[in-house]
Amino acid sequence: YKRQGCRERAVPAALRVRLHAGARAGPGSPARYREPGIAATFTLIGFAAGLLGGLLGVGGGFALVPLQVMFARVDQHHAHGTSLAAIIPGALVGALIYYFGSARPQVDLRFAALLVLGSAAGAYLGARLMMRIPERPLRMAFAVVMLVVGLKEVVSP
Repeated sequence: YKRQGCRERAVPAALRVRLHAGARAGPGSPARYREPGIAATFTLIGFAAGLLGGLLGVGGGFALVPLQVMFARVDQHHAHGTSLAAIIPGALVGALIYYFGSARPQVDLRFAALLVLGSAAGAYLGARLMMRIPERPLRMAFAVVMLVVGLKEVVSP
């Protein structure tokens, strides 16, 4: 056995190679962080989503997910999870600007608290369900939701 990190100590070298060989190409693998331009790509995706979030109140699912899939070659499942992890700071900054940035706050904290209760429960359930849905049907469901919301905005703004 090769002595490395605590998690790998008890893993035989042959098995360790097999476990890590498939992980190299994955979205969260160390090799992915060394790709030329990847940091700039994700930073620009974050900037675009933050701009859309601050301007239109969207960003997480409606900007971060498709932008990661299209421009950073992230699979749908990882894009969803990464989006959920990334929206908290941006949403907090935007909410603070909406609350403190004008003479009259544009945030109703009572309704926001109720939205937090519902969205926390919904996010838990949705994330658990998402793990059971294969890539293609998940993409199709995501596209249908975006299409329906987009059509609703065009037909009855």
